[in-house]
Amino acid sequence: MVMGAKSTDLRSGFGGWEGHPLAVGDRIPLGLGEIVGLSSPCRWGASEEWVSRVPDATGWQVAVIRGAQWECAHEKSRAAFLGESFTVTAQADRMGVRLEGTALHFSVGEGPSEPVAPGTIQVPASGQPIVLLTDARTMGGSPRLAHVISPHLPRVAQWRTGDQVRFHLVDLAEATRMADEEERELAWFLAGVALKRSRS
Repeated sequence: MVMGAKSTDLRSGFGGWEGHPLAVGDRIPLGLGEIVGLSSPCRWGASEEWVSRVPDATGWQVAVIRGAQWECAHEKSRAAFLGESFTVTAQADRMGVRLEGTALHFSVGEGPSEPVAPGTIQVPASGQPIVLLTDARTMGGSPRLAHVISPHLPRVAQWRTGDQVRFHLVDLAEATRMADEEERELAWFLAGVALKRSRS
């Protein structure tokens, strides 16, 4: 247990399983079923839409809103970002995922550090975008091209090396609507879990 959670942060040097990252064949004891609250197997579970969030034939589809330096990106770079696929590289951890594709160019370079958050898409001098994740730093100087909307962040966490990713732009009102819809779905799901527990 670290700060009340059984988690792993290899960069900070705690967690892991028997001193190493999870590997094929590891067996992790989760405790007794009574802890979960479901005493016997059942067919009830999350909706198929949640369970089957996988890329389609053209790759992962991820919605973004404009970032602070969106207008500083060259027009051709903005068109490439929204019109082309990017490939997930092996350079990925809980801090972020580096993508590979058409190099994106800006009228500005590295600047003073400014706030970033999980979902921020920064573009360093290489022109290859980086999508920040849960353990992202709070500040960064690379241009912030866009931000992945919160309902789609779990998709980013499921990317694998070699996956194809395509971005599409939504406005803040649409992003808010999608976040509200997911919050309602989660509330219904939690209500279902509570009901199932009460009947177990």
